[in-house]
Amino acid sequence: EHYFPGGKFRFARRFQDIEDFQKTFNKDDVDENAAQTQAFVEKMRGKSFAFEAPAGTGKTFIGRAIVDDDWTEHKRMQNTKFDSDEEEQKARGERYLFVAPTNQAKNLLDDKAMTFDHLQGRLRDPRRLTRWAKSLRVVYADEVSMMQAEHWEVLNVLKHNSPTLRFILAGDWMQHDPVGYDGPSFQGSYIYGQLVDWRRVKLTCNRRGDALSFATNKAVRAKSKIDLAQFLPRESYTCLNITRTHKTRKAVISEVGKLHVADLLVANPNAPSFDVITYSRPLNLARQL
Repeated sequence: EHYFPGGKFRFARRFQDIEDFQKTFNKDDVDENAAQTQAFVEKMRGKSFAFEAPAGTGKTFIGRAIVDDDWTEHKRMQNTKFDSDEEEQKARGERYLFVAPTNQAKNLLDDKAMTFDHLQGRLRDPRRLTRWAKSLRVVYADEVSMMQAEHWEVLNVLKHNSPTLRFILAGDWMQHDPVGYDGPSFQGSYIYGQLVDWRRVKLTCNRRGDALSFATNKAVRAKSKIDLAQFLPRESYTCLNITRTHKTRKAVISEVGKLHVADLLVANPNAPSFDVITYSRPLNLARQL
């Protein structure tokens, strides 16, 4: 049973559940893994679908393999050849859209991936949008459980402008909701189903993380009788500001510390007056300026 988020109308439509193409995964058996991955890629060739799986199951890896296969097929069908790798990468980037709700997820996807906020800037010109949407072959969206309503609307606009566009959505619906989002879940929504043609693949094998952590994660997700509260501290206090351990923050603090107070004041003459002795620590000085 599915629904329109925020609406009262409900309807019956079942997803076609496609099981994991590997019952077990042996990282040392490279040839067998490659053969099974290729068989799955060929099975899903030309189809839209969703990956629903926890971290470490290979969603991003297999998604890239599917996009690579689609690009190879496209070049073969069009009998396309390129004079250089740079020319081919540019042409490829114009046919595939990698998008995610956060910068961290975007950076893990592809060099040309973008966030939804960046993508929304392309939707302002209707004529340009229609041409661009029809030139795309595949849209790969990661971390769909973190997508908010406006992000789903962006994908819906692309689908409306190019009905044959292929969508591959990946995510874990058992993750936390987007930060600050109190709207409805899109897990069983119509827009989610119609984007992926009501197909979803549930990956179950651990392909990346250590086996013990993955098994623990599965046990917790299965709502086993493990009492997580026994592992949590009742009270925890710390004076450590973890942001100061970030390498960029360290570099900024180091550079600020090299500057003289008078130089900083000259750089920002509109800065409020304050007692130099009170704000002698470089980080506090930078904040005040």
